[in-house]
Amino acid sequence: MKPAHVLLAIFICLIWGINFVVAKSTLAYMPPFFLLAIRLAISAIVLLPFLRKPELPLSQIFRISITLTVWHFGTMFIALGIGLESSVAVVIDQMRVPFAVVLGYFIFGESINKRSAFGIMLAIIGTFVITGSPNVSNNYLPMWVMLSSSAAWAFYNVQVKNLKDVHMLSFIGWISLFGAPQLFIISAIFEHGQVASLLVSPVESALSLLYMAVFVTIVGHGSWYYLLQKHPINLVVPYSLLTPIFGMAASVVLLNEELSWHIVLGALFTLAGVATIVVTKKPASLKKLESL
Repeated sequence: MKPAHVLLAIFICLIWGINFVVAKSTLAYMPPFFLLAIRLAISAIVLLPFLRKPELPLSQIFRISITLTVWHFGTMFIALGIGLESSVAVVIDQMRVPFAVVLGYFIFGESINKRSAFGIMLAIIGTFVITGSPNVSNNYLPMWVMLSSSAAWAFYNVQVKNLKDVHMLSFIGWISLFGAPQLFIISAIFEHGQVASLLVSPVESALSLLYMAVFVTIVGHGSWYYLLQKHPINLVVPYSLLTPIFGMAASVVLLNEELSWHIVLGALFTLAGVATIVVTKKPASLKKLESL
């Protein structure tokens, strides 16, 4: 990879790592689904000039939007909102890779070699070690909700497995257009005080929304897809392991979260497991997961 592309990959992982801290801090002022709905609405507006005729039936885009926006992002924001530390969330989020391999095995009949199986075992051990952290052991619900978010990303991978030659910015735009109304409806039914939360939110919350909508969703995913078009997957994907490192560092610096030995050791096991999986020969489902 060119030095400029290496720096771009590192920058993307920095954006994604800080995203957990930004979301955690903003959820102190806004309900999860309302915050996510605004984020997607901003993304949809920004991406309007890039929209093309959908490459997929609208019904399929709608189903994908439910998985990605309501299930994956929604449960992630809920987990952070009900007490999960961002340093823990960014590590558990890496479980999306083992989940993708397992789903590929059960749904598509893809084989799991010994190296991938060992990686999955390491990642699971890491998750169990993290449960010993005081933040988790006092309340396991947020951790299980975050694991559900990781599983949702893997299921999203199943839904997009056979997509080819998709215009990424247009695809993100359509997902945002379909996702935002769903989240506004869910927020209206299950949440309250949305308008008041906007009025009392500091200016930093507005900047956080722009960060999540523009940098995380559009710049991050769009640039990552660009790198995957330019380079082999096995050269690009390992850089994604920097995301939890940046996220954990940001949680300590910006949120003063304490990294217990459970979190550090669990992160080492989980990242080692994910690294073991991504450096081995990848099944088709995992390749598609990494390309979107």
